[in-house]
Amino acid sequence: MHEADNVLLRIFVAEDDVHDGRCLYRTLVEQARQAGLAGATVLPGPLGFGRSRRLRSAIDVDAGPRLPVIVKIVDENEKVDSFLRSVGPIIGSGLVTGKPVRARFYGQSRPDCVHDRSESSTYQHLSRISSPATSGHGQMEGRVMDIMHDAVILRVFTSTADHAGVEPLYAAIIRKAREQHLAGATVLRGPLGFGRSGVLHGAHLWPLTQALPVVIEIVDSEEHINAFLPILDDMMESGLVTTEHVLALRYDRPRRGLVERLLHPRAATAAH
Repeated sequence: MHEADNVLLRIFVAEDDVHDGRCLYRTLVEQARQAGLAGATVLPGPLGFGRSRRLRSAIDVDAGPRLPVIVKIVDENEKVDSFLRSVGPIIGSGLVTGKPVRARFYGQSRPDCVHDRSESSTYQHLSRISSPATSGHGQMEGRVMDIMHDAVILRVFTSTADHAGVEPLYAAIIRKAREQHLAGATVLRGPLGFGRSGVLHGAHLWPLTQALPVVIEIVDSEEHINAFLPILDDMMESGLVTTEHVLALRYDRPRRGLVERLLHPRAATAAH
């Protein structure tokens, strides 16, 4: 077992984002592996929205395939910093958050390295991630990304069996968050879990009896999250709500249209 201070990096993209003719989330995972990072996990979501305000759902045929995907990576500060610098140009649009964590690695040992155990130094290190080059007029070329800023992730732990009226609770929360103009939200559905009742929830033979665990992640400023909490309180009957302070970095590069991506699948996104 190896224990150290690390950074949890989350990259919020869409499942049909591409780079060089391949799924962007696959490219991110492969580059993380090639960079020798400790690990990466891809979590798809059936529902969510981002800066475009368009609600994306797995059952909405009009929304198309742009369902939310979160890529989670854990490693030491320097490796995460280097990785983010290398992949920044290929992230067309999306959100990146970083959070210092204490990690334990089991199994194959990792190379010895020097770790800074100060949480404040972790934030300072993340804050030094370079912004894009600016032009002579002081504007960012291609509008690659915003400056790193403080944000809060609000997590709501519920299940598919919970409702707000006739609407699933997770869908009602996403809709309300969108109405309140929060920056973005993603629903993650798990195959197994339990809560305060101790009842094990998982997939059943009969879909109508399923009560699968659901996690809703909402990212915005602390002010906006705090303003949303009273609204959330009125909607919740059972479940768990947590908040987590992170550093956030939003990418906002113009995204190529579907026809252009089909005709020129290997056109480098970094050219913007």
